[in-house]
Formats: sequence, C-alpha cells, structure tokens
Amino acid sequence: MNVTDLDKFLAKLSSIESNALISNQYREKNCVNNLRAYLSFLKPFRPSVLVLGEAPGYRGCRRTGIPFASGSILARSPCFRPFRSQLRYNQNEHESTAQIVFKTVDQNPQSFLKMVFWNAFPFHPHLYYNDKTNRPPDLNEIKLGAEFILFLNSFFTFRQYIGIGKVAFRLLTELYPGKAYEIRHPSNGGKPEFQAGWINVWKEYIK
Repeated sequence: MNVTDLDKFLAKLSSIESNALISNQYREKNCVNNLRAYLSFLKPFRPSVLVLGEAPGYRGCRRTGIPFASGSILARSPCFRPFRSQLRYNQNEHESTAQIVFKTVDQNPQSFLKMVFWNAFPFHPHLYYNDKTNRPPDLNEIKLGAEFILFLNSFFTFRQYIGIGKVAFRLLTELYPGKAYEIRHPSNGGKPEFQAGWINVWKEYIK
C-alpha cells in the first residue's frame, strides 16, 4: 500500500453520506485519522490475513473508526501501544464484542501484526434515525461493503480470510472461494466458541 492508494481508499470511504439508517464514521476527522494510523502502522508488517466482522457497533468502531476497537481498547490494549499517540478516543467507551475480541488477541500480540480487522459493511447500520442502536446490514449494504473489501485486498494482498460470524463468512466465501474460515461471533453467548475458534484457527489454519 502506498500513500496515494491509502488516500484514495479513505477518500472513497468518507464520500459515502450518512442517512436515516446509516452513520458513516469516516466523515468524522478523528475516525478517518485513526483508521489511517492503524493501516499505516500495519503496512510494513505485510499482514496476510483479513479478519472480517459484520458491521461497526455504535459503541465501538462507530466511535473510533477502527474495526472491533472501542475507546477503552485503544487506551489499554498493548496492540495499539506503538501508535497510540496518533489516536483520538474516549477511554471510557466500552463495547462487549470489542472487549471479548481483544481479550483474546492480547494473549498473542504478535498475531495483531499479521492481520487486518475490517467489516463486511464498513459503516454503522442502525434503526431509523436512531444511531444509538445496531442492526444487521441488508443485502445492498453488504454489496457496497464488498467493494471496499476488494479495494483493501489490493493494498495488502491477503492470502487467508477469517469471517467472524455467518454474514462475514458468507461474503468472504463469495469473494474468495475456498480461502475463508469461519469463527463463531462472540455476541449472544458465543464467547466460549469464539475464543476456542480463534485459538484453533491461528494454530491450525494461519501459516
């Protein structure tokens, strides 16, 4: 990824307007700058794994711009220590999914350098004019999200793909047949299965 490519990617993200059902956090300076810092930090490590979630939650990526990361994660996870000074966040903001994911990732911080977190739909889908809610992205939103995944993939040239939850896994299977691995989403009581799946995938699948 070069600076020009990154600028193009961020410009494309920030060009999508928010509406009654979608909040585009990348139209906000702090979020787009946080994402820039995150992707720029990972670039020299040449991460080969794309870890895909479903969509930003209103207490996590919607507030920080970094998938699976709430403000408290940015403040406390050792993964973000090398570039924490470049980030802007509220350390008192928490999201349960982010807490579960990074509690697991923090056990092996080196894995953070091998992967890029992203979402099937990169913007925050919510109920009608209620951005303090979350909802699943619809098919048209997933289709839009696929464009950004392809763009991101051209930057990093991923070789392996992990879908956290069925929505993410299904999209990865469509885009990269035979290269995707599914892990149970940690929400709705899925924490133990997520943790077991995460450990297994890094042990058996990621080379």
